[in-house]
Amino acid sequence: MTLPSTSHHLDIKHFQGVPEVSLDSSSSNASSYSSEKPKLVTWDSPSDPENPKNWPRLKKWRATIVISLFAFTAPMSSSMSAPALDIISKELKIPLGMQTNLVMSIFLLAYSLGPGQAMSVYQLAPVLGPVIAPIIGAYISQYTTWRWAFWSLSLFCLILQFIAFIAFPETYTPRLLNLKARRLRESTQNPDLRTEWDDKTLSNILRISLTRPWKMLGTQPIIQLLCLYQAFNFGMLYLIISSLPTLWEERYGMAKGTASLNYLALLGSVIGSTIFGPSIDSFYRYLTQRNINNRSDIDSLASEKGDTSNNQEGVPEYRLPLMVPASLISAGGIFLFGWSAQAKMHWIVPDIGIALFTAASVICYLSIQMYLVDTYTRYAASASAASCFLRSIAALTFPLFAPGLFERLGYGMGCSVLGCVCLGLGIPAPILLWRVGARLRARSGFVE
Repeated sequence: MTLPSTSHHLDIKHFQGVPEVSLDSSSSNASSYSSEKPKLVTWDSPSDPENPKNWPRLKKWRATIVISLFAFTAPMSSSMSAPALDIISKELKIPLGMQTNLVMSIFLLAYSLGPGQAMSVYQLAPVLGPVIAPIIGAYISQYTTWRWAFWSLSLFCLILQFIAFIAFPETYTPRLLNLKARRLRESTQNPDLRTEWDDKTLSNILRISLTRPWKMLGTQPIIQLLCLYQAFNFGMLYLIISSLPTLWEERYGMAKGTASLNYLALLGSVIGSTIFGPSIDSFYRYLTQRNINNRSDIDSLASEKGDTSNNQEGVPEYRLPLMVPASLISAGGIFLFGWSAQAKMHWIVPDIGIALFTAASVICYLSIQMYLVDTYTRYAASASAASCFLRSIAALTFPLFAPGLFERLGYGMGCSVLGCVCLGLGIPAPILLWRVGARLRARSGFVE
């Protein structure tokens, strides 16, 4: 009996590590598919249309837009209540100060416990969330009730879930190959067909997923150094978000709706992401080309340590140089915001300080994320999880000490302290990794 002529035959011919077999072989020869080792199902070829990397452009963009909406919703939810904190505290009799800001910052604690152009859209979504949400929340709380800030978020999330259920395709390779192997087992009657993920149990997956980020956070100096600075920037962002209602409404005497428009200064992060973000790649390509023409000191050091895999493609340290000027601008923005607010200068001046800080901090964020991905490749998700934990803890705690900091030191001195911390973390980190990053990567058990 001849095997039916279906598209699945091509799948059979491309089992990893299995010789090609005749598509016209009889069922008596079908036993050749069974051996001591199960046949491994992979993609047919690098251009397999079932591989999400080879999907049509329209399908890729559909998936990107839907997942970006989810990325937009999370930070939007965390900051939408900021303009209404004073109303919430009065109605629920919450003492002003740290307890009031805890209403907003406690949301961010859950982040610490959770898991090209398209990337620019995805990066842009969480940046826009904290910009738009406080403005919406301010007008909602001013003209209706603060409860609608939460109800509207729930309604938006419900609609988004419905859209995702209809429009968002499966993109996870293990799941797609699992479905492919199931189809092949049914069409070929060969129970030995497997994927490389079939033997992994749920308990084993959970054990690795829950422990590896902690191991990397505790043992990897690269993660500790970079993610500490990234956590500071993230915490500083939410410190600003939580402090703006008091600054504009009490110190500047603006109405709640008008005061919320100052959150548009956070659009500096959009400038940093969309305009200056691509310059990280441009600088990386420039240094890589220079490396090919004339080996730099860092590549010689990497070669001595046996790290030659990236010599012709650049090394992760090429992602870091822009962090130095970005950190200087970030600290300058903090100083400008603090002292202009202290002097009650025109509202545009503190907003310029906020815009400078957010634009520069996004450049640092992108540099760090690219460095972690280039360094840890296979374990990049675990490195990002470790980074996310530190960022979330900072976002939780910074708004809590903001009222006391500005009450005791004022906006000028308070922001001066924060600006000095920014310089102390942001300048040495990239310089140090530029010098010893290759050594640290060579010694790491998580770098392949």
